[in-house]
Amino acid sequence: MLAILFLTLLLLGTSSCHHIVFLHNFGTKSHLYQLFPLVEELLDRGNTVTGVFYGSAGLTHPNYTEILVPNQYEGIQNQIINKFVTEGRKMYDPKLLWWGVNIWYQINEDCANQVYGHPQLVEFILSRPSVQAVVTMLPFGAPLAHVLDAPIIQFSPTGPFFNMLELVGNELNPSVQPYLFSPFIEPLNFVQRFVNHFLYKISCLGVRWFMGIGTKVLNEHLLANPRLAGVVGEVAHVADIMANRTALMLSCSHHVTHGSWQYSPNIIEVGGLHLKEPSPLPDHLQHLLDSSTQGVMLVSFGSTLSPSAMGEARRDMFLRVFRSLPVQVGRPPAPAAP
Repeated sequence: MLAILFLTLLLLGTSSCHHIVFLHNFGTKSHLYQLFPLVEELLDRGNTVTGVFYGSAGLTHPNYTEILVPNQYEGIQNQIINKFVTEGRKMYDPKLLWWGVNIWYQINEDCANQVYGHPQLVEFILSRPSVQAVVTMLPFGAPLAHVLDAPIIQFSPTGPFFNMLELVGNELNPSVQPYLFSPFIEPLNFVQRFVNHFLYKISCLGVRWFMGIGTKVLNEHLLANPRLAGVVGEVAHVADIMANRTALMLSCSHHVTHGSWQYSPNIIEVGGLHLKEPSPLPDHLQHLLDSSTQGVMLVSFGSTLSPSAMGEARRDMFLRVFRSLPVQVGRPPAPAAP
């Protein structure tokens, strides 16, 4: 209940506004589409917002400051598409796990140099602002919350991610609840439970280890900057910062898409946060809907996956299914697809 009260105080207009910092340096366009409405709502309610994003919110507001940083995800996006789509690897593939270990070193280096080394963010830290919360995803904003002595609001664009659940008191039961990135849905059979436990435990160990690497890299970077060294000192282990400072989790999920589970009050599902009043459709799409007596199905592969990256067999499988449906199917154009 305290966590809900905390978020309510942030969103409700009060006599003294709050200063909220967003740091999101790793992700896709869809992440920002879900974050920006929260930024707008906070501003509308009289709060001050500083946004550290890899894309602009396009906002002009006296209480909004935007710092644009590179997107660390872009450097590995093509590799991810190749691993999952072209090669068809599974989450529990040992080669995929080893690949993930290797790329994490570079991600941490890029975060330290390109985000925490960004001139505007350095000046922001040196100004020692009073901040009431840092909204971030996974470990990237935890050092900033530590430096600013602020609580953390974890934002999960993919749903109730296991690591975030633990931070707010909800431990995943791998025998019952599928790990977010596993290919299973409940109820799980014995083999699926075994794989689910394996993914969960390996991920727990991996995330703690990854955060240790990030702590080491970030400290080397911060302490090498004479201006920052005297202000921030040595940053504690990122995992410990997250455990001690996380007060709330915003999960872009819904029971229809992610299952119905019991969560503590400081986990708030905000699926559909980005939805707005619809605009009129272009004429050709409106005509398609009006003329389709059986309805229309829209198929989207998201902002990361391109159908052209699929192997021919997988693409043909999708097309065979689409042709068998009694409704018209709208999809992005794919090279070499009939």
